[in-house]
Amino acid sequence: MNSKIQSAFSLSFQQLTKLNFIKIFFFHFALTFTTAGIVVYFSSEILFGYVNDFVTSIFNFFNNILNFFSENSKSDTPNEENISKIAKIITYFINWFIFIYILIPISTIIGLIFEDIIFKKILDFRKITLKFSKLKISFSYLIFFVIKNLLIYLLLNLIAIPFYLTLPAINIIIFVMLNGYILGVQTYNGIILSYFDKVKVGKCISQNRSEIFIIGMSVTLLYLIPLINFFAPLLTILIFVNYVISKDFEIN
Repeated sequence: MNSKIQSAFSLSFQQLTKLNFIKIFFFHFALTFTTAGIVVYFSSEILFGYVNDFVTSIFNFFNNILNFFSENSKSDTPNEENISKIAKIITYFINWFIFIYILIPISTIIGLIFEDIIFKKILDFRKITLKFSKLKISFSYLIFFVIKNLLIYLLLNLIAIPFYLTLPAINIIIFVMLNGYILGVQTYNGIILSYFDKVKVGKCISQNRSEIFIIGMSVTLLYLIPLINFFAPLLTILIFVNYVISKDFEIN
């Protein structure tokens, strides 16, 4: 890990302890986790029904097999209460995955709201006067940018779902690598497109791709850790903004 990445992480953790950034954290946290929580709450009600039916069908399937091979007696019908308990446990783990799955794109989108404020506060914290003027970006382009990145995220993760479900342990590596790259490029792109034209943005991404990937994977890991993931959305923005200032604006 090179010095600019290390510096970005170090500065970000320092900034997270300052009052100005703590205020932003609570606003960002409230919006991100409330939105994700609402989605998971309503989806869980639907999901539990499907999981319960699936678990019931599995129990009935094996019950029928046992009855077929049993000569003297029939096996007991599965207890509905036990099936419901098993279905709730399975639903809980699926909901946790869904929560993590949607937390990344939701936090990235909401992060765009706070990106400009965070950028200015980081400049003040580091006592930097930026020589670059901010470009004017149309609202329609921002909407297009958000929708495009959201669709990319959803599509690639949908393709990866079979690997998530069938490759224990390896699925975490796949998740971190895939989403580390997506989160890294999207967050980095979202920051510098306000200051550079599309050609320059493309060059910056190409030149810094490996470092963007490393930062992206690092912050994606934070999303998987309970309690720590509360801070992951804001830390992602802080780290990338600090990195952009040091790397692309060449300010130490």
